[in-house]
Amino acid sequence: VHHGDLLPIAKEIVEILFSDGLIKVLFATETFAMGVNMPAKTVVFCGLRKNDGRDFRNLKSSEYTQMSGRAGRRGLDEKGNVVLFVKNEYELLKSFELKEIVDHKGEELESKFRLTYGIIFNLILSKEINVMDVMKRSFGENRKLTALPEQKKKMD
Repeated sequence: VHHGDLLPIAKEIVEILFSDGLIKVLFATETFAMGVNMPAKTVVFCGLRKNDGRDFRNLKSSEYTQMSGRAGRRGLDEKGNVVLFVKNEYELLKSFELKEIVDHKGEELESKFRLTYGIIFNLILSKEINVMDVMKRSFGENRKLTALPEQKKKMD
């Protein structure tokens, strides 16, 4: 089954069947691994390059990590396996390119969340959600709070 070409309802069915162990092999893009708990015993890469809509490029470290991180089912497998299957020598990456993908810290994330008057107004109207709680849970605010102790040390 190739997950990427399916309609949303069919994708959901495939995900249910896969999580129940009824689908043994699933061909998927990195979007399959985003935000869902769909671990597999083994993840096989048929290459480390992808078409980004304009050109072919090497996978970003975060894309590789997201997909390879599906290998190994928590509580079921002691370890997961990641296999790189290269069809021909032209698809082989240079060692420094491979190291950049596999052994890289990843890209710096930046929060795009912006608290607007409309959001605040809707939160106030809901009465169930506190505006301050929403701010504390935002990615950007979390980063600022995490950096605070280090900033205090620098000031002292």
